[in-house]
Amino acid sequence: MVLVLAVHTVEEVSARIPFCMMVLNDVLSRQQSSVPPGLDYRFLVPTSGTVSVSLWDASDVETLKVWLDETLSEYCSTECFEVVEEFAQGISVELARQRTAQSVSQKTGAAAASVGEKAQEALSATAAKAKEAGQKVGQKFDEIDQKLKIKEKTTKVGSTVGTTTRNVVGKAGNLALQTKDRAMQNKVVASSVMQIGSGVKVGMKAAGSGLSFLTKKLGELGDTVIKSVQELDAEEKQEREQEASDEMLKQALEEEEPQEAEKKPEEYFAGFDDDGEEAKEPEQPAQEPEPQKDQEEPEREEVREEPEREEVQEEPEK
Repeated sequence: MVLVLAVHTVEEVSARIPFCMMVLNDVLSRQQSSVPPGLDYRFLVPTSGTVSVSLWDASDVETLKVWLDETLSEYCSTECFEVVEEFAQGISVELARQRTAQSVSQKTGAAAASVGEKAQEALSATAAKAKEAGQKVGQKFDEIDQKLKIKEKTTKVGSTVGTTTRNVVGKAGNLALQTKDRAMQNKVVASSVMQIGSGVKVGMKAAGSGLSFLTKKLGELGDTVIKSVQELDAEEKQEREQEASDEMLKQALEEEEPQEAEKKPEEYFAGFDDDGEEAKEPEQPAQEPEPQKDQEEPEREEVREEPEREEVQEEPEK
């Protein structure tokens, strides 16, 4: 096993990393890689220029170069060089770790495969023994059956039991029919059965009539209740309308009372004289103004009020 450095060169830069490195990375990251046995990659170092490198453990340089050319020849040219590992710096520890992990993994896989093969062999042997034991048991049972005729006896017992059961059931049915016929031949029994049937029919008919009558009465009662409720609703509605009307009339009267109080006093009416003409208000003598005005106003009121009372009281007597 040798350590090999592969140099991948492209003609021009077309992306951040060369397309050949993308392809190689995709091949190596697949679960079922197409890398042949004996080729193990250790490092993949893509660059943004025209040259990128990869580091491999290979059985020989030529095998690695052939596989890389088959995989990447469409995208780049590849050259392979053997690495002098004794003079390499900074990669020894990582290489040792990867190689150890790979070795352990391979050994574990081999051991698991070996255990699996052994388990498969043990299962196959157990199945073969179980099959052989079953065949032997079957052969012994056949030998015993040939001697004692167990299957034949079992079949005969089953058929006999079935026949006996059918006969017993048939006899029981015939006996029941005969008993019924004998009972119906008796006049008393027959008449009793007929009376019972007639009574059942009459009872069913009466029950139907009673249910119809009850349904009808319930319907009439429901109509009466609905009508009474409607009448009560109409009366309540009328009472509410009457109360609202009375309330509105009361409010109108209360609003008119202050307006009548604010009206001016009516003109003086002195009645009619002997000629049938309206009498004029008697002229009052002019009075000289006095300094005390508060005393004049009550006297004028008394003079005007007295004729009003006398005239109003005499009017109905005419």
